[in-house]
Parts: sequence; C-alpha cells; structure tokens
Amino acid sequence: MAGTVAPSDNPGFSRFDLDETAQSIPARFAKQVARFGSHPAVCYVGDELSYQELADRAAHLARALLAGRGADPEPVVLLFDQGTGSLVATLAVLMTGKFYVPLDPAQSPSELATIFTELAAQLILTDDTHYSSARGAAGADTKILNLDRIPDADTSSLLPEIDPDALAYVFYTTGSTGRPKGVADSHRNVLHNVMRYTNSLELGPEDRLSLLQVPSFSGAVSSQFAALLNGACVVPVNVREQTPARLAGWLERERITVYHSVPALFRSIVTATGRRYPDLRIVRLEGDRASPGDLALHRSRLEPHCLLVNGLGTTETGLVSQHFATGPERASTVPIGHPVEGMAVQILDDRQQPVPAGEVGEIAVRSRYLARGYWRRPDLTRERFRDLPDETGRLYLTGDLGRLRADGGLDHLGRVDDRFEIAGRVVDPAIVEAALLGHEAVAEAVVVQDNQDEQRLVAYLVPAGSPPAEAAELPRWLAPTLPHELIPAAFHLVPALPLNANGKVDRRRLADGGLVTVGGADAAMPTTLLQQQLDQIWQELLHLDAIGIDHDFFDLGGTSLLAMHMLDRIESRLRSRLSPSVLLEGATIRAVEGFLLGTHGWNEALVPLQPHGDRPPLYFFHGDYVGGGLYSLELARQLGSDQPLLLLPPLGLDGSPIPSSYQEMATRHLETLRAHRPHGPYHLGGHCNGGLVALEVARLLHQQGEQVERLILVAASAANLRFRQLHGAIRATGQVAMGRGAGDEIFRQLRALAITLEPLSPRQRAAYLARHAARVPSVLQRVFRHLPSEARRKSEPPARTTWAEGLREAYLDLDRFYFPAPLPVPLELMWPHEDPETAAEALAWWRWVSPEVDLTVIPGTHISCQLQHIDGFAAALRASLER
Repeated sequence: MAGTVAPSDNPGFSRFDLDETAQSIPARFAKQVARFGSHPAVCYVGDELSYQELADRAAHLARALLAGRGADPEPVVLLFDQGTGSLVATLAVLMTGKFYVPLDPAQSPSELATIFTELAAQLILTDDTHYSSARGAAGADTKILNLDRIPDADTSSLLPEIDPDALAYVFYTTGSTGRPKGVADSHRNVLHNVMRYTNSLELGPEDRLSLLQVPSFSGAVSSQFAALLNGACVVPVNVREQTPARLAGWLERERITVYHSVPALFRSIVTATGRRYPDLRIVRLEGDRASPGDLALHRSRLEPHCLLVNGLGTTETGLVSQHFATGPERASTVPIGHPVEGMAVQILDDRQQPVPAGEVGEIAVRSRYLARGYWRRPDLTRERFRDLPDETGRLYLTGDLGRLRADGGLDHLGRVDDRFEIAGRVVDPAIVEAALLGHEAVAEAVVVQDNQDEQRLVAYLVPAGSPPAEAAELPRWLAPTLPHELIPAAFHLVPALPLNANGKVDRRRLADGGLVTVGGADAAMPTTLLQQQLDQIWQELLHLDAIGIDHDFFDLGGTSLLAMHMLDRIESRLRSRLSPSVLLEGATIRAVEGFLLGTHGWNEALVPLQPHGDRPPLYFFHGDYVGGGLYSLELARQLGSDQPLLLLPPLGLDGSPIPSSYQEMATRHLETLRAHRPHGPYHLGGHCNGGLVALEVARLLHQQGEQVERLILVAASAANLRFRQLHGAIRATGQVAMGRGAGDEIFRQLRALAITLEPLSPRQRAAYLARHAARVPSVLQRVFRHLPSEARRKSEPPARTTWAEGLREAYLDLDRFYFPAPLPVPLELMWPHEDPETAAEALAWWRWVSPEVDLTVIPGTHISCQLQHIDGFAAALRASLER
C-alpha cells in the first residue's frame, strides 16, 4: 500500500495552506509564538526553552547582529555543534534579513577558509567551544560574535520585515568532484517544503521531532522548521557523542513522536536494545537507500501504530516523494513513493529524454519551488537547473538513478556517479544490488569494481539471518536474472557496511577481503550459559551463526563501533561492565567469558599486540582511556607483520588508583618496560596523554644512561607551558598560607579564566571581567569551603557508576598540572592538521622542551586521525620507523 499522506489521526494537526508560504520564516515563527508561547519549543539535554524564551533569545542575538551592520543581506557563517545554540543562531540570522551558512566545525581550517573566501563572509557566529576554529579560518576583516558572550542590545529597536523571496540559507555539499558547492534557497521555498512535510505527515503542536543531523547537513532543515513553524517541539541530540544504546534511551526518554535519519542510523538504534518506543508514530528515512531489512526491523521492533515513511529529498529540492509502508512488502527495493504536493518527477536517459516505466535513468524533479541555484557558480547552476518553456517551474537533474513503477511510484537505485564500465558495458551496480536483495538471506548489498581487476564485480553483503547465504549458491541464484558479466566474481560477508560522516554507505572505503567463515567441525562451540549469552550477542552484531568460542571478534568482521555495541549489550543484559581495553588482550568468547568471571587476567601493564617481527619493537602508549585503544588494532595491521607493536595502556583502566602525575605514571611504566626489555636502544611513541607519559619514560631512561633512539609524540600538546609561571607564582605565594589544596584549586580557576580570555580583544576582556566580577566571592567561597583531598584523589579509583566520566576528569586534571621540563633527546612530533592548535603553535612549544624536533603533519583531527584517517597516521609512523 502506498500514499502521499500519512494514514493517521493526529488531533492537533492543522493543514498548512499554500498562502502561508508567502511570508518569511520569522513571520511564520512569530505566529507560533503568539499561539504557543508557553509550549516547549526546544528540549536539549535537560534544557527546555518555551516558544517565548526561544523568540526572546533569538531576537536579542538578532539585535546584536544588526548593531553597526544594518539589515543588508549578507552571509553569516554558523559554527556550532547540534543543540540549542545552533537553533537560536539560525533564527536570529533569519530575523535580521541576512542568510545563514552552517559549516561543520570538524572541517579543517583550510577547508573552512576556502568556503569563507567564496562566500566573502565578514560575519561569523559561534560559541566558546569553536571560537578558536573560527579565529583560525576567519579573514582579517571578519567579525566573530560569540553566542556565549553576546553584549546587551537595545531591546526597543525594531527588527526588519523580510521578503519571502529573500535568501534564507546557503548549504554547502560535496559533489563527486570533491569541491564544495553552496546551495542557496529562499524563505518561500523553505516554507513550501515545511508545508509538504506538515500536510503529508500531519504534524501538529503535540509532536516532538528528533533532530539528529549536524547543523551543516541540510537534512536538519526539515526537522527544525517543521517543528518550530507548527508549534511542535524539536529535540536535538549530538549524535557524534552518543552510542546507539544511549540514542535508544534518548529516543524513549524524550518521547519522540516523529523520528528522522538515514537508514543506517535507524538500524543501529533499533537493534541496540529491545525498546518499543510507544510514543513514536512516524519513522522518516531519507538520505540513502532503505532496504527490505529496514521494513522488517520496523515491523518486528516498533509498535503497530508507528508508520515507516521512506522518501526522497535533496538539498536542491527539499522533499520530493514519500512512500508509506503500511503492510508486508517482498520487493527487493523499498520504493520512495509518489511525488508530494508541488513536485513532479521524470526519469531521463543520457540524452535527457523521458524513458518508459520500468527503465532506469536519472531522476529529474520539476517544480516552482526548487533552490535558487549554487552560490557564485552560474555554470553549475545552468548545468543542473533547467528553465522550462511552458513556465511550469524549473527542472533539476538530481544525479540519482531511479525508475518509475507501473503505478507511478518511484524506486531509488543509487547515484549516476556510481556507474562504471566493464567489458565496454555501462553497469548500474544498483541493478545487481537489487537482485541480491531479492535473496532471503541478504539484508544489505553493495556492488563495486574489484580493486585489483576492474573487469570484475565484487559484492559486499550483510546477512539477513542465520545461516548466511553460501557464496557458491549466489552466482547460480543470480544467473537467471542477470547477464554473466554482471554476476559478481567475489562475495564478502560483512557485519555492517562502512558509513561516511552523514551516515550514508561509503563505497570508497570498501576494500577486498575474504568471505567470512565461521563454525566448522573443528571449532569449539559454546557450552556454558555465559558463553551462549555472549554467542547470542555476537550473532546479533555480526549477523553470523555457529560462532566458535575461539574466533576473534575482529577477524569475523567486527569493528571498533561494533565492539562498543557489544560492551553496551554485555552491560545491559549481563549487568557487568568491561573496559574496551580488555578486547586488546583477547577478543574471543572464551576470553571475554574469562574477563567477566575473573579467571582470565587482564594485563594492564603491557599488551603485546604484535609481538613478532624483524624490526625493533615500538612501545606505544595509546592514550585512549575511554575507548580502550581499539584503534591500535588497525594501526598494527597497517604497520605490517614485520613491525612489533607493544602497547602500554593508560593506568587506571581496571579501576585501580590513578597516579597523581605523569611522572609517577612513567615510573610505573618504566618497571614494565625494563622487565620486558632490560636495555635499549628503545623506540617509544604515544598519542595525546600517552605521548606525555612516553616523554617522561624517555626522561627516566636518559637519566639511567639508556639510549632512546626514537621518541614519537602524536597529537600531544605542550601548550600548557604557557601557564607554568602562573602555577609557580601561586605555589610560591599561596601554598604556605592556604595549603596545597587551595592553591591548586585557585590555579584551576585562574587557568580556566585565562583560556576564556585568550581569544578576546582587550575591550572584550574588560567587558567580560566586569560582567562576571560578582561571581568572584562565590568562587572563592567554594574554593575554601570544599577543598579537594589530595590523599583521597590519589587512593580512590573513579566511581564505577561514572567510569568514563571519572577517568576523563582525572586525566584532564593531570593535564592541567603537567609542565614538561627540557629534555636533551630528539623527538618527532606528528600533528593532526585539523586540530585547533596549529602545527606551528605545537612545534613552537615543543622546541622549548627539546633542542631537536622533527614535525610531520598527518590528516584528520585529534580523534579522527585514529579513525577515518588512521591510514595516514600509520603511514607516517611506519615511515618514521623505517628511517
């Protein structure tokens, strides 16, 4: 069954009429404020804003934006994580008659600077968290406004009236060329898009809409405005900081009624727990292809009254079509339905001529409500947007492949860019993928060219159940429906398909690998109850059957993310918490059972991750006190089997007391190191805090006359040295009078204040200090009333109820009081090029420590260099070790 309107009964729903699109977004929002002023508008991590409170905050910021600049249209760059601040900033910019350009703070300064140049932007809105990133990318004439430090503005000044056809935003997307392009759209078109969602999903003031997309992703537009322009509540969450299990809890706790994401994220949340989400009435999937497995999940895991809506929407068009899945469907593809109000769809061939129903071609959208075009890219605008001779709107070529069904419904079959040529024949991989999805044992399928032989196809499959499909069976099964050259030469089972930052399948990351084989006559199978419980968890995550208790989780296709899911489920079902680090010791069912029972000891001191090889061993302090250093598994693989890699994990991961300084940690680690290798030369390395501990171990070895041949520090900062004089002065003058505890607490407070003031101008600093002067007595009172106990901090491990939070705070406190002393040992610094502290700044501080510092810039951020960019990290590390 299909339709274009939700077959539901939402009593609060009020139809959004076409004449309501002839106004600005702030005008429509003001009507909701007048009607629903006390209703919740935004709920974010316990902070709830009513419509009136949100309007007041946005208006206050809008007046600050207008001060000295006027209401002339101009781009305002937004640098925010998802949350209340982003929504306030968005509304404020729109209230001024300017247009907003949301960018991802995780992008490198060079990427941000490129977009700033194209925009000619002279105004940035951000917050404390991302102020340094804004400074690093801004031009000399760019004004930066910090949302956390907005000065008072004249509340009597009137905000301008906005023309419906004025620009509302520019969203930057990355096309197949990799060059970002800015999609510009108007208030009128945004309101028409909200109208399409409102009327088709029957949205009303009693709804609570999820907002999982980052602000820089255009998918956020429909959720935030569909809520705020209908009197509903929008509930943001920062997905980058959450596990699927936590998101599942959030979804139920926040009583979400309308959920929206890409299919892969929906999949991971629904399978993370057994929750049913009784408040959920709509699940909206867009942004990537949904699979029949998603329909099965929806039917089996959610309440019967909840509808699954699969749709097509792009940044250039807004919502185009929707399919309401209201009953069992056995097709190999999930349709994206029929066009919604104001939209029409055609399927065009390579000559841009319409093709008959059932044939594959490029999806083209015809409407009066398409985006205005690409910012300062008239050539690209002419290429993708076409004027129509009958003046019924314009035509947009989406770059998506599709086909029309006999009933007028639409199938989405991937991207035109995904096509390739084999033996002179153009191949649409979606056709092969659709055929594979017709097999009952296949839940997801992606087909790519073989990396080694471009004349072969390779299929990556996520099994639908147990047992998985036999590789030998699939070619025979496909033969009646596909030509011989379209039958893949290899089939690889994977527990999950790799995803990019927006949750879409990342075809570029797929690489060749062997078919996963599990079980077998010689495999030891689960026998105890605990082994069987663990086996059940592994089967669910890996989509495999008959897993032997000595099979390695990562050899079976497990990833770091799936490992965190595994630990989530062990904690929720077995009421036992394990550190991720134990999986470095042993990632088998037998080993995990031993860790849970206490019969398999965990060696906190040294993990011989790769003990063999012809090269000198690298002793690596991985520094990941929350994630357990699981990235080291991939690091070891990429370094190669000839490079021994021995890990020294952060201390305290087993719940034992955490040493009070990095120097004390180094003393403990030195005992382990010399027990394993009594004499040098030594090769040491470490990431972040691990690099700082490696430095102190090198200092001790140097003092003992041992040779440190190589010392590699990765993303380890020495910038805290800028506070060493402040710390020394407080220690010298205050310790006798106040005691060490009070002196340390005063240093913490002053250090935090200095970090806050650093990016501000002298005038801004004076204003900030004047505003916060009243808080000084209460801060001092807190310092002297509740001093930290040094002895207690040393002896007590972090509370098990807040295990990760306790570790994080303990290590952050070690950072605050660590000032590396000069060391006459050459060191190699590897610095992520997207880190807010630039490589040049990092190098300057480390040159104060060592007379010889060799700098290598590696791709990524402080965290992503371990994940998406670990290949660049590993290549730099191997090059260093081979020198």
